Amino acid sequence: MAGETRAKRGTPPPKVALNPENFDRLVKDHGTYVRVTPSVVCPRRSGTRVELDDTNHDLNCPLCFGSLSIDCDAISFETWAFVQSVKLEKMLDAQGIFDLKDAFATFPPAIRVSYWYKIEILDFTSQYNEVLQRRVDSDTDRLRYSAFDCEDGNIYHVVDNDGKIYERGSDYELESGSQDIVWSSNAPPEGKLYSMLYPILPTFRVLELMHETRHYYTDAKAPTKSAVQMPQQAHIRWDFMAKKKGTDRDASN
Repeated sequence: MAGETRAKRGTPPPKVALNPENFDRLVKDHGTYVRVTPSVVCPRRSGTRVELDDTNHDLNCPLCFGSLSIDCDAISFETWAFVQSVKLEKMLDAQGIFDLKDAFATFPPAIRVSYWYKIEILDFTSQYNEVLQRRVDSDTDRLRYSAFDCEDGNIYHVVDNDGKIYERGSDYELESGSQDIVWSSNAPPEGKLYSMLYPILPTFRVLELMHETRHYYTDAKAPTKSAVQMPQQAHIRWDFMAKKKGTDRDASN
């Protein structure tokens, strides 16, 4: 059973010891502050049948809004992680071919993540382009991600499908940290399509857990030894580029 101590099979050979405290300090000193949000596969299915083998997902799902996963925001937590861009590593032959927007994230030993967990980088912002449709009977539209102002300058551009430009502060309000665009009287007509470029927290999804079964043993000189899991390293991808194949057979449709 996991976590049990076991008798040794003999004198262990020399080994390199991993000091968890030193590793935690290394991640904190050289890592990035992130928020980790557990995620589960959306159980909602379309049609009249309610069966476990029915994997047709509801296109207008009110739970996941088409993302195929549900984020458990109430149990999210913040931690340090060491994040590396794959494009800086010459590892394609050894690890396979990755998208340029992929990265590796290494977490402290006490932190455990799983597939499709959401990873948000909290100390930096990026830019996201989104196409929206003006709601009917509402002065508020909802963005896919929360918009976050940054000290380096905020870029907000809104253009409708006729080329008309709308300005933050006069035509609409959008508070930092909010997903809600609140329109003034000079709003796009109801049902009209428009594009918005706005700053977001870099948001990733866990695609693969690298070396998930790695572990080492403590108490080298004692008659028993205890197994300890090594720090997790996850292959992550930008959330808006992650296609959740495997969580749902129809995810790519």
